[in-house]
Amino acid sequence: MNSELVTIFTSVNERNIETLAGILQTYKIAAEIKELNGSWSLQVPSEIKEGASAIIKKHIRTTGKKNNLVSNGTSFVLEYKMTAAILILCTAVFCLNSFGQNLNIVRGLFYSDLIYQRTIENNQFTQTPEFQKGITQLKSGQIWRVLTPSLLHNNLIHLLINLALILQLARIIEKISSSTYLLILCLASTILSNITEYHFTGTPHFGGMNPLSLALFGFIWMRSIYDTCYASKVNPGLIIFSLIWLAASFLNLFQINNKYGTIAGLIFGLTWGFLSSRLLPKERLIPRQEKLY
Repeated sequence: MNSELVTIFTSVNERNIETLAGILQTYKIAAEIKELNGSWSLQVPSEIKEGASAIIKKHIRTTGKKNNLVSNGTSFVLEYKMTAAILILCTAVFCLNSFGQNLNIVRGLFYSDLIYQRTIENNQFTQTPEFQKGITQLKSGQIWRVLTPSLLHNNLIHLLINLALILQLARIIEKISSSTYLLILCLASTILSNITEYHFTGTPHFGGMNPLSLALFGFIWMRSIYDTCYASKVNPGLIIFSLIWLAASFLNLFQINNKYGTIAGLIFGLTWGFLSSRLLPKERLIPRQEKLY
């Protein structure tokens, strides 16, 4: 019995429809073109509708009304609670920290605390702040220190670029996979990246959301390859910008000071994205070209 055909794309340009049908044929998906009143539609069997639609999304960019993320702040916070919480926390800490200039105010957020070396020179008493070696505070129960360095940013450029990336990426994950899923992903990637940075550098003087930004990017990039729900969520511009931000982190531009953690965050996001895609039901998977229909 023949499968029911469903429409996955329509256009007034017949050539566009023929091109898309050709793309589907490379995946061995037999598509039919129907014409009605000067409009052409692309139809496929109903059982592969989701996969075929995901392939189409990866090759076209639809036009229409754009979402204005800042037009209604209340509705944004209600819809993207976790994303909004991350943005607000980072901004609040940056302001509390006198725009990255006053370490003493946020000393409790670093991987380990400051101590003061006191000296007397020329009859003047001075004290110089230095970070403690080791993880004394973590061992004493201050476990938040494995997370909170990510809230610290050295300067406005460092903060704004991370906020822009998180605004773009975190809301995608929160909308598709839920706030709880985003929270777990953020906590896991942040802990891993902060431990990695401290392990390789031996200093707690690091911070920033760079590892999280790249972890979210890596996750979405990998899932966009396999998952119909994430298809077309990563465009070439976002890929280029994220890789530039990775290079900036590694070269310590803008005093980022978190290169190993950023690399760990990207690897973690890519790995989580790939492994989680292995657990998806068949109807969520984008058809692969080697799988014939």
